[in-house]
Amino acid sequence: MKGQWTYVAMTVLLASIASFSAFLVLICLVIWINKKYSMKTSILYMTIYILMFTYSSYVQTKNVTIYSKGEYKGYGKIIESPSIDGEKMSFIIEMDGKEKIKSYYTFQKQSELEKAKQWRSGAVCFFEGELIEPKQNTIENGFNYKKNLNSKKIHWIFYVTSIRQCQDQRNIFDQLQLYRETIQQFIESHYPDRSSGFVQALIIGERRNIEEGDYQVYQQLGIVHLLAISGLHVGFMTGFLYWLLLRLGLTKEQVILLLCFMLPIFAMITGAAPSVLRACLMAEIVLLSQLFYKSVIPADCISISFIMLLIINPFYVDHIGFQLSYIISYALIFSQPLLKKCHHLFQTVIMVTLLSQVSSFPIVLYHFYEFSPLSVIVNLLYVPLYVFLLLPFSFITIFLLLMMKPLGKMAVSLHHAVFDFSLQFAEMISDWKISSITVGAISEVSLVFIYIIIFYFMIHIEKSETIHRTVSLLLKLIVVLFLYVIVMKAFQPGEVTFIDVGQGDAIFIREPGFGNSFLIDTGGILTFDKEDWQKKKSPFSIGEDNLIPFLKSKGVATLDGLFLTHGDIDHVGEAITILESVHVKHLFIPKFFIKGDMERSILSAATEKEVNIVEVSGGDQISISPTFLVLSPLGNPGSSNDGSLVLYAKIGGKRWLFTGDLEEEGEFKLLNVYPNLQVDVLKVGHHGSRTSSSEAFLHAIKPTYAIISVGRNNRYNHPHQEVLTRLHTENVIIFRTDEMGSIQYRFRQGNGTFLIYPPYDIAVE
Repeated sequence: MKGQWTYVAMTVLLASIASFSAFLVLICLVIWINKKYSMKTSILYMTIYILMFTYSSYVQTKNVTIYSKGEYKGYGKIIESPSIDGEKMSFIIEMDGKEKIKSYYTFQKQSELEKAKQWRSGAVCFFEGELIEPKQNTIENGFNYKKNLNSKKIHWIFYVTSIRQCQDQRNIFDQLQLYRETIQQFIESHYPDRSSGFVQALIIGERRNIEEGDYQVYQQLGIVHLLAISGLHVGFMTGFLYWLLLRLGLTKEQVILLLCFMLPIFAMITGAAPSVLRACLMAEIVLLSQLFYKSVIPADCISISFIMLLIINPFYVDHIGFQLSYIISYALIFSQPLLKKCHHLFQTVIMVTLLSQVSSFPIVLYHFYEFSPLSVIVNLLYVPLYVFLLLPFSFITIFLLLMMKPLGKMAVSLHHAVFDFSLQFAEMISDWKISSITVGAISEVSLVFIYIIIFYFMIHIEKSETIHRTVSLLLKLIVVLFLYVIVMKAFQPGEVTFIDVGQGDAIFIREPGFGNSFLIDTGGILTFDKEDWQKKKSPFSIGEDNLIPFLKSKGVATLDGLFLTHGDIDHVGEAITILESVHVKHLFIPKFFIKGDMERSILSAATEKEVNIVEVSGGDQISISPTFLVLSPLGNPGSSNDGSLVLYAKIGGKRWLFTGDLEEEGEFKLLNVYPNLQVDVLKVGHHGSRTSSSEAFLHAIKPTYAIISVGRNNRYNHPHQEVLTRLHTENVIIFRTDEMGSIQYRFRQGNGTFLIYPPYDIAVE
């Protein structure tokens, strides 16, 4: 099997994915193997595929829960130290049935929070609370929390109301976790806040404490991989210990056995992320091959580790870190002939950076919908900075703090200054307009096709005899990938999507192909004053956590128009976030929009971003395709809701009426001015409030569809039963975001279909 483990790894991967695209790739692989080797070999790989597919399916069937929804109480073991953010605490517990459950607890007073900081891994407590099913993503391309937890064999969210009778019952794994937590707390107490998160990431693989803004900058510039523990750390540690133990008098065999014992411990202490497991497994394989005097080529080494990890946990196949770690490692291993052509270190660094970026580009695009054209240049600056300075200096500062504390404090100050400068420089680059290009979501088929294109070009690049030829092929590869992305964008359908933002409105409109994009309202969450200890460092934001990722997944970096219907927080609460994160050409607001500080701050942010602010009222026409007719406000409104911006437009072969929070009085004014108004799709006013969607209004406009944007279990009990009854009386088809998630109308050439998210394969023509 020497030299063929890569084919086995590919077969195992395709069986783990188990999709139609994967099966087509398998057929191509088998045909290739049949031509290169023999029919018997092809049959062997088909057998491996069937066995792995059967095994993966078996693991899936065993990934079930023994618990049920509702009230629950019982003993459970904390298997990782709780993460505390403000008044909220999250942690994972293992219940008496040996099932893991994601748990949340809200502190009632500050003294309780201080006590909770003492809870560590291995503590067994009596818990009371309620088990709730985690939700799928209700926004297209959104983060699927249910799938994410399921891949970790977690099926429930446990909202804990009481924790008591805690006792320590640690085993060896809990003790290793405790060592990890001790190191984490040591770093937190000795390093400044901004740099401590980075040091934790470099030393123990803990990235949760990096400030969200800093992490996003690294992600945007394509250098977030520098914060992952991988082969560099493992190689450094293994090489140093190998040299040290030999100098201490141990035999080569004793050193190898000791390192093989220590590597799993190192993996546990550093978080056991896929990149760490890959590096440790490869090191184990190399060490054992030396012990038994068997040579293992790098391609076989990485392939064997790949197979072992997927057998241990087939769910790793969906892990971004697993995908990136292996694809980059494979690319570098198979590009050794190309790397050998480099004549000096600088050429090698450039080529390694290029290979890493090109090989990871499709996966980055698939998961994050954008890439940084500056990534190669930034990596050329930051990779040496981390490899030769920040990483070793992090270990040195910890050593000095333990051995010579005064000198260690001085070293930490210098260390922080370097980190702070590098972060400021990264922030400056990320502010450049060309720092990222938003492409949008790509399908699995496109992912495979892009890799085929890259593979084809890399074969020819490897055969090129001159640097000039290599550069020429790389430029051609970039052009081909760019053209492919352009073609994908040209054929994208148009859509009107009522985004599930809870109790609020956010409506995305996009024309087909390269057409214009608009957003009507942004949603928002009503917040209440809290004491300092209750405030979260990273509070949930509809804009940052939902809207911005959604827009990126649609390939939208520029909005041709942002409409704000009125100043209620559930309609404009995320407007500033949108203005700061997306280029907005025009901001449309109704006359008499300014009511208070919120509206003023939004206009101030728009002015700062040089957005064209347009004030409109009933009778105005916005001549940006598609044409929007402004039907309201009509004169000075009696209330904020009746002052809502009401828009009428023909989109995708249907007539749409977007009503904001228009109430009954505003509806009567509208009908007086537009008595012949007819619509196909009505955005129900004020989330289905009893004071909106009057019988006379519905009877006059005769909608076929009604869409209610409303939050689950909202305090206002929207939509009101009377409104639902009126709609049913008029034989209107009702869509509700609280029951169906986001509602999307997707169209081409004037014909469209309504879809819902999460997609339960329900479509209404």
